[in-house]
Amino acid sequence: MSGLPNLHPAIVHLPLALLPAAILFDLTALVRPTWTWLERGGSLLLILAALGCAAAVLAGEQAEEGIGPQPQHIRDLLDEHEDFGKKSLLATSALAVARLLLSIRDRDRPRLTALFLRSLLLVAACGALFLMAQAADRGGALVYRHGLAVERAPVPPGDL
Repeated sequence: MSGLPNLHPAIVHLPLALLPAAILFDLTALVRPTWTWLERGGSLLLILAALGCAAAVLAGEQAEEGIGPQPQHIRDLLDEHEDFGKKSLLATSALAVARLLLSIRDRDRPRLTALFLRSLLLVAACGALFLMAQAADRGGALVYRHGLAVERAPVPPGDL
């Protein structure tokens, strides 16, 4: 990974992939409540998404230290990106803990006993995904619109 100036771009895709996968598992588990592996898989994916979110936030804070001074509009966008990232971490972590507790509580019960709670957590997971999408949108704008933390290859003199 020597080509990366920091680990943040390599880590951010983990929660961005795992949270929607957890949501899909949960949706399917509502339709197939007897397939316990879906519920357990959704819980595991949500826990991994929260851990990935934590790693992305930590790597982002380290990456921010290396970017140097920036114009105020870039700083504002960077602050928004960071705020949405931290809100995503809090939401995903809270959901992971709630799902884990619900899974432990219901390990010997039929899955339909907590249909309302499972539906509520599913809606909350969609809210966490929205927060994550907002963070991703601002991060993408920083890189692709403003070129933040992008190293440009030197242009050979004959190619000018």
